[in-house]
Amino acid sequence: MTQLDTLFRGLATNLIGQFGKEVTFTSIGGVVYDPDTLTLHNSSVAVTVKAIIEDYKPREYGTGLILVGDKKLSVAAAGLTKPKPGDTVTLDSDTWS
Repeated sequence: MTQLDTLFRGLATNLIGQFGKEVTFTSIGGVVYDPDTLTLHNSSVAVTVKAIIEDYKPREYGTGLILVGDKKLSVAAAGLTKPKPGDTVTLDSDTWS
């Protein structure tokens, strides 16, 4: 990590904390057996953090990976695990994966 990274990490964390909205990251874990119901289900861990939510700009759609209606989230990632397929983000009543 460079000195520039260290300097701007603190600034970004402060701005996200001040202007961000609360979102919930839900990470799906492994399969867990419930002996009471005799069923298998996915375990999950939910973490609430502050994030800046933005719409993508039209020029960012060119790769085909970003679809109309997708949102860009910026978070201070300290303490979060790397997102994986199946994980979700919830803001108000909207959930994205």
